[in-house]
Amino acid sequence: MYYSAGTYESFAHPEKPQGVDNKSAYIIGTGLAGLTAAFYLVRDGQMKGERIHLLEKLELAGGSCDGRKDVTKGYYMRGGREMDNHFEVMWDTFRDVPSIETPGVSVLDEYYWLNKHDPNYSLCRATVNRGEDAHTDKKFALDKESAMALSKLFITPEKDLEDKKISEVLPESFWGTNFWLYWQTMFAFQKWSSALEMKRYLCRYVHHIDGLPDFSALRFTKYNQYESMILPLVKYLESHGVRIEFGMDVRNVIIETEGDKKVARQIVYVKDGKEQTIDLIEDDLVFITNGCCTDTSCYGDQTHAALMAAVAEDDVGQQAMTETQPELEQEQPVAGQTTIRVLIKSSGGKVNIRTGNGTSYSRITAVAPGTTLEYVASAFNGWQAVKIGSQVGWVSGEFSEITTE
Repeated sequence: MYYSAGTYESFAHPEKPQGVDNKSAYIIGTGLAGLTAAFYLVRDGQMKGERIHLLEKLELAGGSCDGRKDVTKGYYMRGGREMDNHFEVMWDTFRDVPSIETPGVSVLDEYYWLNKHDPNYSLCRATVNRGEDAHTDKKFALDKESAMALSKLFITPEKDLEDKKISEVLPESFWGTNFWLYWQTMFAFQKWSSALEMKRYLCRYVHHIDGLPDFSALRFTKYNQYESMILPLVKYLESHGVRIEFGMDVRNVIIETEGDKKVARQIVYVKDGKEQTIDLIEDDLVFITNGCCTDTSCYGDQTHAALMAAVAEDDVGQQAMTETQPELEQEQPVAGQTTIRVLIKSSGGKVNIRTGNGTSYSRITAVAPGTTLEYVASAFNGWQAVKIGSQVGWVSGEFSEITTE
């Protein structure tokens, strides 16, 4: 797409790029960015689908928009997008992605019709005292000093905001305004968050400021975003021959400088616990995403806090959990309290317990079917964190189930 005030350029189909039949693409990550890159290579770049390789560390596509059902907790996902009518690239993509539910229509058609028939808004934007209406009443409640500071932040050059917190550019009175309540509960900002990031959000969503008090600025999908957006896009790509290779933990891309160009020479990845490489040639294209914003997320439940320390830190080599995680305090049993455990199940031999929530992590030990271990936490991809002596290890949800005692 070109930046244009009309449809003359945006609706025209691009010519087939010269030499594209000889090119291959390697896309690291299957979040919306990675999947969209593959889509444009297919539709506009007219690259053969079988020459497009999506490399995904996990066992499920979607990045932060992944989603699944856990029989012990229900449906959940790590994140989602707050969408509006000016997501130009997204809507350009989904106007050509077929619905997997309704024949003959696109994902954009479904989305548009839904939000026309059932527009989003909230009758009660905030509550106090365990459910009472906070009566924000669609007001921003901005005093003059706060309003002026927001306006100044909007026009301040980015270079002047580097390494500054929001608290350094906004007055103390701002934290008591309804505007800050709307803002932090919508975008997950804190006082210590980046002032530069807040400026970018203000500039990006200034046309929707009037919709903050009641969420009318937002549009939503019919189902969760994994099923409404990710699955149709994956099905589209697969129908064109695109391959998604799961369990590919990309650790490095070897890049060399040649004159004024930087050239990718090799992709280094770990699969099934073994480090392997992909050698690249001149006709190969490499698209890198740095990992989703919820890459190290971990879940708790109504009686267990999310144990973030249980998520393996493997940024430097394949280190064992004992090298990166402090020993956990042993919880004392409470009379009448339900104990949650993980039952190991397998029709074959022993089941591996690993240092992280995936098969690319190193093995700690293996345990026999029928063994029960103390439950610690659940990861986004169905793996369970369990106590193994003084360590925390991970077992695949395929070979385990959560039980209570």
